[in-house]
Amino acid sequence: MRFHKMHATEIHRRKHQKPITLAEGPGYSRSRWCQISPAAVARIQEDMAACFQSGALINGSYTQRLEEYLTTYWSTPAVAVSSGTTGLELLLEYVGVENHTVLVPANCFQGIPVAVASHGGTPVPVPIEPRTMSMDPAALERMCRDASAVIWVHHCGMVHPDAEAAMQRCREQGCFVIEDCAYLTPPEEPRNGPGTWGDATLLSFYATKPVAAGKGGAVLSRKQELLTYMLQHRNHGGGEAIWEQGGCLWRDRTIGELHAIVAFHVWQDLPRIRQCFHAVGTTYQSLIQKRMPSLLLAGRKAGETISKMAIRLPERYRSPEMRRRLMDEEKIQCSIMYERPWFEYPWFKERFGAPEQDWGELHELLAHTLCLPYHEKLTPEEQEYVVRVLVEMVGKEGGGDEGTRTLDLPRDRRTL
Repeated sequence: MRFHKMHATEIHRRKHQKPITLAEGPGYSRSRWCQISPAAVARIQEDMAACFQSGALINGSYTQRLEEYLTTYWSTPAVAVSSGTTGLELLLEYVGVENHTVLVPANCFQGIPVAVASHGGTPVPVPIEPRTMSMDPAALERMCRDASAVIWVHHCGMVHPDAEAAMQRCREQGCFVIEDCAYLTPPEEPRNGPGTWGDATLLSFYATKPVAAGKGGAVLSRKQELLTYMLQHRNHGGGEAIWEQGGCLWRDRTIGELHAIVAFHVWQDLPRIRQCFHAVGTTYQSLIQKRMPSLLLAGRKAGETISKMAIRLPERYRSPEMRRRLMDEEKIQCSIMYERPWFEYPWFKERFGAPEQDWGELHELLAHTLCLPYHEKLTPEEQEYVVRVLVEMVGKEGGGDEGTRTLDLPRDRRTL
């Protein structure tokens, strides 16, 4: 295995240089800004003390309480698991994708097609609609006739206007539809909305997600047989009957009681989180529309479910380089979608070969998509600074040589 070698001075610099942001703290990453209200912290501490006293750290009353809360909120039965990926694995096991095709977004997280492949299925990429970064409904309809399952992902919490109809058409073709809502900020009225359109819904409580509890996840479904399977197979012990019937239990996939406690109280705090995220999104959109509207892809709006602000950089800039520059020069921590489509990594090429389709448009989309800092502690002043710095770097709309513009930023901000 090869490792990149760094000069000793570079190691020292990285070790001692801490990302600085406008708010006090170690960085703009939302995973470090999971802010829980003081009242909720007190209730979490009280529940944890009681949990330790009871000695039940898995499969206890706090997991049941979380499941009941999610069931009521979504009007759909819920089963809590150790992570969103665990929920996906259990769903793929239940569907039985071995020797079958599973359709996944061409721009999704690599772990999704890996999960399909590890269960004997063949992950097939579906072209992307740029505005919402979701699977293109027309392409999906053509492809779903030869697939057994579809994994629809609401990227950045953006919802395609035809998502419900697209998933319904897949189901009519006999596909099992998994709706991945890991990055969806749950809507105020979830009934019949996004998160209820598939055969099963995936939730993640990982630290970078909108409703973050550190770890954990859940699966929602109205299929009783599926829910029974989830409950029987999330534990790796006590399942002798499953082994007798030819099944297997190879690792524990339950959510711990401590994470269930945190998740429950964070979900109860959802109205405040949603309000904060919506304010961040609308402020960004207003600022960018005023200063450089070309950064906003036509038709893309800051809806109530978004959890990231994705912009489109001008052709002469690429998102990985811009991300590094914003971090190195201004200590503004942005993120990108993905460096490349998942099927172009060696692991997938060795197993499934290179797709015949031309994916040039997807390459351009990924190369020029940048996600701005997006967390609930961002203030309008901080967002204005982020936008002003970004506009200064990419230049005034209409061109101009990079580095020749100034926006009269406060001198103290330049030291960040």
